[in-house]
Amino acid sequence: MVTLLSDSQSASGNTDSRLRTSSTAVKEILRNKFKIAWNTALTSSSKLEFYRQLKNEPSFESNLDIRNRDVWKSLAQLRSSSHRLNIETARYLDYNVHGVSKSKSKISLSKEWSRCCKICCTPDVELLQQLPFAEKPIVEDERHVLVSCPAYHHLRINLNDHIKSSILAWDEQVPSRVNTQDELGLYVHRIFQQRFPKQNK
Repeated sequence: MVTLLSDSQSASGNTDSRLRTSSTAVKEILRNKFKIAWNTALTSSSKLEFYRQLKNEPSFESNLDIRNRDVWKSLAQLRSSSHRLNIETARYLDYNVHGVSKSKSKISLSKEWSRCCKICCTPDVELLQQLPFAEKPIVEDERHVLVSCPAYHHLRINLNDHIKSSILAWDEQVPSRVNTQDELGLYVHRIFQQRFPKQNK
């Protein structure tokens, strides 16, 4: 009788062990499939160019712990390029066969010049783009806004030294401590408030 019990316990233990092993194997297979799908989606989208600079592997992000909803939203918009900076809005302009926007405004800009920073580019941008020796425009993208646009210098100088040095050195691995993410998120939120005042009312 004791032998029968020990045999049945052994069989039960083997079954449990096999189930745990197969469960672990299934989880690993699913995790690998997800990583492949995630990497494929990430590399196939030009919209996620900025996000690719920030993240190269799926994992929990400490910016999800930011308590202020507006700050969290601004940082999430910046990271995922779902904002209204010109690099993004120029994607949705209607361009003719020559690559010039068919916007309702009087200014007709090429796709490249539609993305320029309105603060750093001259008001005569339509004329400037026609000159053969004109340099490429300063694009209003995430990096430009965070690092070098003079319109946000007053916000940049008030950052703590750690964040400031990371941003100014364009360190994509901005530390993921929650208090750092809070301050980075607040910085981004203030930039968006200044850049899009009507949107934030």
